[in-house]
Amino acid sequence: MKAILLNDTHSGRHIGCELVIRNTHALCRQHGIEITHSVKTKEAHQAEALIASLLQENDLVLLNGEGTLHDDKSRALSLLKLAKIAKQAGLKTVLYNALWSNNPIGQQYLPCFDLIFCRDSESANEIRKLHPTLDVQVVPDMIFATQWDELSRPRASMALVTDSVKKKHCYQLAKFAVRNRLPFAPMGTGFHERVNSAYFLKWRLTRRCHYVHNQLDSAKSFIEKIQASRSVITGRFHTACLAFLLQTPVCCISSNTRKIETLYSDFGLSSDLIGQSISSLAEADAQWQEQVLHRERMNEKVFDARSEIDRMFLLICGLCDETVPIA
Repeated sequence: MKAILLNDTHSGRHIGCELVIRNTHALCRQHGIEITHSVKTKEAHQAEALIASLLQENDLVLLNGEGTLHDDKSRALSLLKLAKIAKQAGLKTVLYNALWSNNPIGQQYLPCFDLIFCRDSESANEIRKLHPTLDVQVVPDMIFATQWDELSRPRASMALVTDSVKKKHCYQLAKFAVRNRLPFAPMGTGFHERVNSAYFLKWRLTRRCHYVHNQLDSAKSFIEKIQASRSVITGRFHTACLAFLLQTPVCCISSNTRKIETLYSDFGLSSDLIGQSISSLAEADAQWQEQVLHRERMNEKVFDARSEIDRMFLLICGLCDETVPIA
């Protein structure tokens, strides 16, 4: 089976996006799906022209929803429109790994998808309200398919602080790390750009927080830091996912959508503990302790997430293989 991947978010600028796309390719290979072409997120507005000549050579279009499909952003509409074009060309169409929120224009393209997989229940419920007849399934984020090597060394005694997609929260988290002399590791190069002119903050991060400006950890190194830390403080959705995966207690502040709150709710945690700021380590403790208390249940949900992701790819394969049931 040959497929076109839309919204390839991997650009070397964000570890979470790198892992999502890496896992997508690995699971496609595992299930006999050959990705013949990828359309990068930055190419969304040119996507129709980029894939026009490829439609007849492929069987399937995979749209990686990730955090792109909210508030009817122009690139989101460009990507969603391709589902209709691909459907008219006779291809199977799948929306997967999707956050869906506030898309009054984009919702017209949802019936063009043969399968829809949202990464959280709130997104799925919003689509169901718009299109009650559509079969919308909840499958946790693709980052839960990540494989890693177990570390033999014990966890460190300190918390690790990471960044946020929001500039205000980037500064807040960086200053929190400096104030508490905690190691700091951004998940994306966007942090470097947001604080590039904050020379004193960068200097203090370098002196106190083991931070090197304009350098981004490899995915492996970032995973090892989370795995080796006593706990994590972050404003990043994918950092929270990795912390769940690695059994490291995490304290989150809110992001640019409710994606972290819905992650907590879907894992049986209290989303009302997530605020817009953090002022002390004692304030983070409530989130950490709740996760320690419910560790066994969370581990079960992580295990189930991997199984659900694998089942999702079996269903995708079933679209193009009549011998595999898709119900």
